[in-house]
Amino acid sequence: MTSSNEQRPALVVLDMIAIAQFLGKHVFRTIDSATFDQAISRNNALISAFSAKGLPVFIMNLELTGLLKSFNGRLFRPLLSNEALAAGTVLAKHGPSGFAQSELYERLTAQNINALYVTGFSTDNAVKKTVADAEQLGFEAVVVKDASLARNSELQAQMIRDFDEVISAERLLRELG
Repeated sequence: MTSSNEQRPALVVLDMIAIAQFLGKHVFRTIDSATFDQAISRNNALISAFSAKGLPVFIMNLELTGLLKSFNGRLFRPLLSNEALAAGTVLAKHGPSGFAQSELYERLTAQNINALYVTGFSTDNAVKKTVADAEQLGFEAVVVKDASLARNSELQAQMIRDFDEVISAERLLRELG
């Protein structure tokens, strides 16, 4: 059992999936492949570091249900490395927030987690809503600013200013040692 002031963190990675990359490149036309690849690389490194420290990693991917379920294969394919996927716990979510109709809350409380580092796509939707839900549920939530992507760079900068706590992937990796 952790004491009330001891931080027990987990990493939550949101929607680093094929459709997010497609939307950024072809629909929003604002996220180039190199930028997306950098975010994926940072997430892979963070997952590896958390796993090496024995800290939990939750990879949350949007999953469609009902008639749209057939789209889950190719469009919702994870873009993280096979090693990263094997190191984390992959959970389905059914809305923007990582807490939306998922097992995340139960998994976090079962492991006495009280702090979350949140990354992924998109900072202005999934990350924002996951952080808000986490804080409402009593978790400390920190956004990893350069392992997250919004629909465009201006929106990313605005969103990062709006979060209470942010950190760079490089600093978090240093702190994990």
